[in-house]
Amino acid sequence: RAILKKAGTTCIFVTHDQEEALSLADEVAVMLHGQVSQAATPQTLYHHPVNREVASFIGEANFLPGQAEGGSVVCVLGRLPLAQAASGAVEILIRPEALMMSAEPGPVMAEITWREFYGHDQRLGLRLADGTALIARAGSEQRFAPGETVQVIPVGAVQAFEV
Repeated sequence: RAILKKAGTTCIFVTHDQEEALSLADEVAVMLHGQVSQAATPQTLYHHPVNREVASFIGEANFLPGQAEGGSVVCVLGRLPLAQAASGAVEILIRPEALMMSAEPGPVMAEITWREFYGHDQRLGLRLADGTALIARAGSEQRFAPGETVQVIPVGAVQAFEV
């Protein structure tokens, strides 16, 4: 990337590795079923995919049903802000890193069902009281263990897809 930028060279790079595409490209075109589904900056693709299929293809994702009302949506995690206004039944996208956990009691509690520690961060399996399963990511300094109960705090606006 640095060599191409320094040379001012345009390059078309074809890969099946999503992380490679997001880290190398200024713009990424996602092809699904022989068609370009979305072409955008890596940040736009990741945070504002055009549909569930692109969202799943680009990275790990949690999808929850919800009821949109203008600029917010009501779902099992409470009332959350929407990235774009919508109304009616929707499916929302919440990336694992947009779920924070706290040992303090709160309105939405979950049991940690599994943990994978990577050094730089960790992945956690969460189960809400209604049985909803979620995946969260947290920094490596936080200490979590399977069986613990934590408060789940969504951070930022969520993307909604029509159902």
